[in-house]
Amino acid sequence: MNIFKAIQVKTTIKNLISLPNLKEYHVLALVFLEGENDSIFLEESSVFLLKKSDVVKNSYRINELLGNELSKERLEELFS
Repeated sequence: MNIFKAIQVKTTIKNLISLPNLKEYHVLALVFLEGENDSIFLEESSVFLLKKSDVVKNSYRINELLGNELSKERLEELFS
């Protein structure tokens, strides 16, 4: 069975990610990029996945998102 889920992605290089103007989505991906100068270190960056019903604020810090990290288990939970 195919399941369609729209994912909206918000990205920041700061410790706080703001969520203005969210469009229609099922899953929100919050990406906190790590880097230096003109380089981005993806292996050190953090990705969190939230169901739309879990988005209850207009901004989040990393410590508020623990437990929602991108993982095989989280993907199965959201897309099964």
